[in-house]
Amino acid sequence: MTQGFPIQDIEYKFIWDTRDQFPSIVARHLSVNYSHINGGFRGKKTIAELQAEMNQYETFREWRKAHLTIKEESPSTTEPTKITLPDLRKVKKKKIPA
Repeated sequence: MTQGFPIQDIEYKFIWDTRDQFPSIVARHLSVNYSHINGGFRGKKTIAELQAEMNQYETFREWRKAHLTIKEESPSTTEPTKITLPDLRKVKKKKIPA
């Protein structure tokens, strides 16, 4: 993570696909092409650490399953909450004589 921006799924996939390349080249590519989601910078050290972890697994799915857990929501929280909005339409009000 750099500058408070966590690595996104598309970046993880790109790092997986290019794990045999130098970390500096991958970091530069992420910094240039994914700057709109990562704040403009990815560090070489971050990429090198991720590549070292990813090299221990056969497939991206295995690595993702081991490192990224998806929170399962309980059935009661999956129901959409009903939002009530106030009625903002113009209503004619009777003028009270003074």
